[in-house]
Order: sequence, then C-alpha cells, then structure tokens
Amino acid sequence: MSIDEINKAYPGKVKQIPNPSFEGAAFLQVSPPDGKDTQLVFETDALGSVTNWRIGKRGAIEPDESCTR
Repeated sequence: MSIDEINKAYPGKVKQIPNPSFEGAAFLQVSPPDGKDTQLVFETDALGSVTNWRIGKRGAIEPDESCTR
C-alpha cells in the first residue's frame, strides 16, 4: 500500500512522522477508536510504500520506542 491508500483507508486519522533512520521514509500512526489504548503504525520507505506495520499498546510502539533505531 501507499501513503495515499492509507490516508484513504483511515481518513482524518493518520499522523505522518518522518523516520529519522531512513531519509524520506515515514511512520504513519492511525488514531485508535475512542477509549482504546491500542495504536496502529505503518512504516514506509522513501518511495511512500508500506514496508512494515504493527499494532500494540499506545506509547509502546511510538517511533521513539521503535526497534528500527
């Protein structure tokens, strides 16, 4: 999937954060449903294609806590 496809699948719920480990790559955080403590995160390459995704407890899988660093 591409960044555009993720934004279409989750309209208004995607926060894009640059990936400091790979120039041009990004993390896409999808806002959880109200009251939920889970987080869905997609990782993209420099071309904007999703290369990885994960879901887990909010805060535990934030980019600062990522294993990709």
